Amino acid sequence: MDKLKRILSLTTLLLVLSNSILPYYSSANVVFAQEVNATPAATSEVDEPLQTSSAPTPTPEPTPSEILTLTPTPTPTPETELTPMPAEQETTDNALPAPTPTPTLSVEQTVISTPIPVPVPAPAPVLLAWKNIDSATVETMDNVEANKDYTAPQNDKVKVNFTKLPEIAGKLTIKEIKLSSSQVEQLKAVSDTAYEITSTMANGTFNYDLTLPLSEQAKGKKLEVKTAESQEKLDKAQTVNEPKEEKADTIAIKDLNHFTVFVITTPDPDTTQKVLINEVVPNPLNGAEWIELFNNSTQATNLGVGSGWTIRNSTGDTRSLSSLGTVTASGRVVFEAPANWLSNTAPETITLSNELGTPVDTVTISLTSPGFVIDHYPLANESVGRKTDGVAEWVIFTIPTRGTANVLPKTTTSLSEAGPIAPEGGLMAGFPSWYKDSNGLALDLMEAADGFGISDPVDP
Repeated sequence: MDKLKRILSLTTLLLVLSNSILPYYSSANVVFAQEVNATPAATSEVDEPLQTSSAPTPTPEPTPSEILTLTPTPTPTPETELTPMPAEQETTDNALPAPTPTPTLSVEQTVISTPIPVPVPAPAPVLLAWKNIDSATVETMDNVEANKDYTAPQNDKVKVNFTKLPEIAGKLTIKEIKLSSSQVEQLKAVSDTAYEITSTMANGTFNYDLTLPLSEQAKGKKLEVKTAESQEKLDKAQTVNEPKEEKADTIAIKDLNHFTVFVITTPDPDTTQKVLINEVVPNPLNGAEWIELFNNSTQATNLGVGSGWTIRNSTGDTRSLSSLGTVTASGRVVFEAPANWLSNTAPETITLSNELGTPVDTVTISLTSPGFVIDHYPLANESVGRKTDGVAEWVIFTIPTRGTANVLPKTTTSLSEAGPIAPEGGLMAGFPSWYKDSNGLALDLMEAADGFGISDPVDP
């Protein structure tokens, strides 16, 4: 009987234990199933197992105490129900979109980078607008149009703009020509470059504005534009009277109605911003032959390396002046010539040219050259130079003034010679006596016949 009671109590205990454990099992399943759904449903399902556990309680008194100790444990289940679980889903959801933008960005970048070479065709119309006739001449491929700049390929500062055209327009031709040194000198051109503008249209049937470039030598000077029918007829060039507009590096001639050769000139002698040949020693006793240059301007001039300034003698032997560097305003520099570079006998012509190859000063040493007030070619160790720096008159210097101002030495008059010596007892009637001063003035004196005075001087 005791065994039966023990078995019965053991069975009851097992039932109680199983009923108490069953809520945990069922609630765990509910929580797992509700991870996808809303979290509040978990609390209602946890309460239902508590009602089922109260039904089989006909057992002895110890069992309820065990049930009470187990019932508090459902309260942690809402915590393990996992507030972290949605967070894990969110992090995984957020992590997935992160890599997706990167491929789309790289594709867009490749698409954006492809249009970069598109601006290349922009200069194409300019290149196609002209065709080369020869190395110095170009012609438009099509007939010209009004109010359009036609820029010369030879120099982008040369422009033609037609303001009026005939009913049937023609083509435009621009030729760059080089002037000879004699043409530059004769025309007083500021550069050795000129432009010939021609067309298939007849003169007088159009109007146009022409823009030409200004060289460094032209800046700050009074300018004129001259024209001729051709380069060969530039000796008869006429001054353009149409309105002109000067800018820093260009000059524009307005409302032209004819085509011709255009040359920019200066009407006044170039006495500003110009380096001049100032003094020459062709036959030194010691050392090298030399030529002094004078900067006849208020601005320094660079003759140094890369400037292109040269000097040439009568035989055409041209030498660079790059070793002279910069000559200051109103300053002087001296070029030492090679041995026998200058002639010791007249005439000798020396030409100074600027960086454009344009002659800026030419001097011919001879007794008949304009401005030369000399009675002989410079002797050994003498120089011939401008009477004062920069002036047109040339004289002989018995004492050269290398690197200093050209100034003739002051002369002093004094008795340098006397003779013949009067005989003892003084001058006698009819006995001549002469005197010569330091300037070479000779004076002949003769005792008066009466012995009481000196006769009037006689110019020898």
